[in-house]
Amino acid sequence: MKSNLVARHDLAHVLAPGLFRSLAPGGRARKKLHVVWKVHGKRITFDGDEPLGVDDLRVLQALVALAGVGGNGRKKIAPAPKTDIGRKLRNDLMIAEASMDDDAIAEQTSWRELAATIGLKNHDNAGRRIAEVLDRLAKVSIVVEEGGRRQGFHLLAWCRADSAVLGVWIALNPLIARAIFGDGRYVHIDMAEVRAIKKDTTRLLFQRLCGVIDFGKSRRFGLDTLSSYLWPDPPATPGAERKRRQRIKAAMDELKSLNWGARFEAGNWLVTRPASKFGQPS
Repeated sequence: MKSNLVARHDLAHVLAPGLFRSLAPGGRARKKLHVVWKVHGKRITFDGDEPLGVDDLRVLQALVALAGVGGNGRKKIAPAPKTDIGRKLRNDLMIAEASMDDDAIAEQTSWRELAATIGLKNHDNAGRRIAEVLDRLAKVSIVVEEGGRRQGFHLLAWCRADSAVLGVWIALNPLIARAIFGDGRYVHIDMAEVRAIKKDTTRLLFQRLCGVIDFGKSRRFGLDTLSSYLWPDPPATPGAERKRRQRIKAAMDELKSLNWGARFEAGNWLVTRPASKFGQPS
């Protein structure tokens, strides 16, 4: 595994409010996924049988990072794939309507490589846990509506490779493919920082902050804004609001251990993202 992986992620998958959230035990059974993100005249809807949690966030970050490495393991899936595996993956992505002519992206990887990129130990049943996440992500449908144009596809598709060593083939949807190929706006996420984070609240906040702060830049955030990044629904009681602020403070403390700047002043957090250790990623 390369130690300096930087994922080039799609903006909608990073910034859609509540797409990934911290889930209490049993939380998946009580809810379904329905998230709508509206930005600049575009409406993007994510629907699924279950909500997405921090484990789903981490696996998707790793998939995007590995797909961006290039090499023989990464393949563009054109509208008319020439291989059996390409046709299967594209068919399973359920690409429809205005996306029919868009490229997707596929990668071949192993359970070991995925686990290492995420920061999971092999003895933690990593393969089984990742397979459960892939099944959940594969059931998420995405609809993009803009200016009378409508696109539709699933978040990803996957299947096991012929060799147990190679593990799996995974296809990522056209929005993520566009970001990986550098078309339009995208978000850089340093996977070394991802692996260093321990708290779920920090993981969720980290991804959102990466989406709105460039390397080496600073930005101020009100407490309500940061709270909305983590909990799309308002707090039910004043006590719940206090606990949320405590968890934000704990997340900021952990970010500071990663050399981020985080200073609370005049009711706002001033957050500074460190410069990239590898130069500005392309």
